[in-house]
Amino acid sequence: MADIDDVRRYWDRFPLLSHEIGEIGTPAFFETLDRIKRMDSERFALPFWEFEKFRGKLKGKIALIGEMPLYWRRQIIAISVLIAPIQQGV
Repeated sequence: MADIDDVRRYWDRFPLLSHEIGEIGTPAFFETLDRIKRMDSERFALPFWEFEKFRGKLKGKIALIGEMPLYWRRQIIAISVLIAPIQQGV
């Protein structure tokens, strides 16, 4: 049976949509991922989050408890906010 570290290693090796997009970590990978998210799975959610509304207004860091998809982390970082992860006990 897989443990949490096995699952973490799997998703580190094969992020969502990595089989469909291609080489992981390249600029082309992230551009394609953003396009897919904006046009499909996140197209209705993005206006709800209003990231641009907070550009320059959030001073410091956002505490992250648990996991957050890389896509959402990148949206937060794009408005110049640092994410401070908080480790949880497993």
